Amino acid sequence: MTYIILMSSKGGSGKSVLCKQFSRELYRLGYSVRAADYDPQQHFAQFAEVNNSMFTESDTADYVLVDTQGAHTQTNIDIIESMKTEKALFVIPFRPTEDDYKEALRMRDRLKENGILDKAVFVANGCYREHDKDVKKYKALLADTVNISSSIFVQRKAYAKDPDSKVISEVSRFLNEIVI
Repeated sequence: MTYIILMSSKGGSGKSVLCKQFSRELYRLGYSVRAADYDPQQHFAQFAEVNNSMFTESDTADYVLVDTQGAHTQTNIDIIESMKTEKALFVIPFRPTEDDYKEALRMRDRLKENGILDKAVFVANGCYREHDKDVKKYKALLADTVNISSSIFVQRKAYAKDPDSKVISEVSRFLNEIVI
């Protein structure tokens, strides 16, 4: 079982939406998926309840998708601590902006001080387009100290809804690059 934890020290980075899309794609590919939602807003939990046929409660799921609160909370610290000995991947979405760059650095430092930076990948989300100058800039700035996905997620209208072929392609590309 592999844990995929979507974490950021701020809200609005796309954690819940990516949990939904990762779940859809992993399920489509034939993997068993379990959902865990530690975000007080519970968007991912509501999605899992409505789409319960996609999810299992089994401890033998292939993947456990974990949505977290967009803040530095004790719950997030506990999640980090509990994943030290687990097969886990922390996915840190960031938007290509100065504010999100600073938050990504904070996440980098927290993961590093907990000895699990090697279990993390940072991914640009909410991008205008793949080869945008801001995407290139912030990926390059982060690439010196963290694992950066070559995949990105372009902001699309209604991204959280049923995915179109472009969304499926982006999610599949990321999962094949980093997870599968």
